[in-house]
Order: sequence, then C-alpha cells, then structure tokens
Amino acid sequence: MLGKLIFFDVDGTLVQFDGTMPPSTKEALRRARENGHKLVICTGRSKFQIYPWLLEQKFDGIVAAAGAYVEWQGQCISHKTVSAEALRSFVSFFSKERIPYCLQTVQGAIATSRNEYAILTLFEEKFCVTKEQVRQVFGGMTLDEEPEQRTDIEKMIYYDSPYPVSEIAEALAPAFDVTVTSFAQADESSGEVTLAGITKSYGMKRLMGYAGYTQGDTIAFGDGFNDLDMLQFAGLGIAMGNAVEPVRNVADKVTACVEEDGILCALSELALI
Repeated sequence: MLGKLIFFDVDGTLVQFDGTMPPSTKEALRRARENGHKLVICTGRSKFQIYPWLLEQKFDGIVAAAGAYVEWQGQCISHKTVSAEALRSFVSFFSKERIPYCLQTVQGAIATSRNEYAILTLFEEKFCVTKEQVRQVFGGMTLDEEPEQRTDIEKMIYYDSPYPVSEIAEALAPAFDVTVTSFAQADESSGEVTLAGITKSYGMKRLMGYAGYTQGDTIAFGDGFNDLDMLQFAGLGIAMGNAVEPVRNVADKVTACVEEDGILCALSELALI
C-alpha cells in the first residue's frame, strides 16, 4: 500500500528565511520516510538554487522552478523552457523599462552585468543583505549580455519595479504568468515570472502521473503566493503559521510557523509520524 506523497515548499516552510532548518523538521522528515511516505521538494527555486545540504535529506522527488522542472528518484521526467519568441519579449520589456531581472536555468542564474549590479545593490541597501549572501541565495550569477539568445531559461525574477504585479502580468500576457515573490520582504515591486500554465500544481501532476499516485494521496505544505495553487490542488493543503493570508485562506489546515515546529506538529497530528 502506497504511503502519502508529501510536497514541501522550501523558503518559509522547510527552511527559515535565514536559510536554516529547525531540528524538529529534520526529525519529522526522517520519521515520515521511515513510515513509508514519499517526500518531494516543491519550490520556485531552480534545482541549482536548492541548498546542497537540503538535497542530502533524501527527498524522492523535486518540483523546481515553480513546476518547470520535475524529477523523480534522480531522473528528470519533465522540463519546460521559455521559447525564443517569449524570451525576446520578456527581455525587451524589462530592458526598456530598466527593471532589474535575472533568469533561472537548471545550471544557474543568468544576468547582464547591469542587472547583476542593480540586484546586488538593491538587496544590500533595501534588505541589508550583503552581496556575498545574495550570491549564496542565487547560487552565483553567470553574466550574459545577450540573455535573449538563450534556450535554457525556465523562469525569471524581477525586482524594484515601479509597477504593481497586476500591471506586469498584463504587459507579459498571454505568454507568462506573474506572482509576487516568496521572499520574507515580498511586496508588489518584485515578482516571479513563469510560462503561462506552468505552476507548482502542474509539476505535481506530472510527478504524480509518473510515480503512480492520485490527487487524494497528496499533501502539500507552503507559505507564499506561489504556493496557492499547490495547496488548492493537493488532497490536503497545509499552510504554515507564517503563511501570507491568501495561502492561509485556501488551506485545509494551518499549522505552526516554520520556526515553531510547524512541519513536525502537522505530520504528528495527521498520524503520519
């Protein structure tokens, strides 16, 4: 008999925004595996941005880049990249508006030199995060002065926009979807851009079908705006206590905050560990 297929967001769910995982979460994951449940990272980060020590926790699958990349037991089973035409329109818009952005691939983050400087400066001045800490979060950035020529882009992030997310979404439609970033300091000036229809729930469906699970077998944990569809799609959607209000509103259950043993509490209450 199959156990549950449990999907976990990373930032604000498995990991605190300072990049650390509570010991209780490590314990909960270990016990869940021992009880026969399969564990999946489901994140807006591209695979290269997932902390190496987190991957060592023996997850069975990965849904990365908000659904663009899907892996099951070490094998890539689905990978969506941005078309040449769509990428040109994205780069043209953000270059014209002079809004800083970076591009995500399986191998690393891509930015022009101007955008890298703008992003590093923004995080240092607005969020009091050092340039080295930003590079650690991004996994480093590869400079490319002609990013519109690339064929390996999965997802994009922009920062410090004078326009709200709704206006950016309108400008990029119908090729792309836009959501507010899942950073701790998230606001309407920054957003995550994905191919239209490519969401965390899209990645979940691809993984479920490949691995032989049904929707009723799934549980999802999340806290940010890009977790909304994931929690709504899962058989049981659980919001962290630190989740944004829209996520809390759609969840079937709200657990404690990440730093207050939220994962352990929820899995214990559900008798999964």
